[in-house]
Amino acid sequence: MHPEQVKIFKAMPAARKLELAATFYFSARHLKTQALKKRHPDWTESQLRREVNRLFLRASR
Repeated sequence: MHPEQVKIFKAMPAARKLELAATFYFSARHLKTQALKKRHPDWTESQLRREVNRLFLRASR
């Protein structure tokens, strides 16, 4: 991370950091859903949601 970025993040209020983290998380879920939808056009929304959930739950392992 660039030193200027570190400086900005250190000065940022905790609530803003949490807001950014949530935005990044939901953006990542959306991108993964779109990629799966392209790869599996026949899957239902329910199947896509289950797979995204499975992938995100396993991501920390």
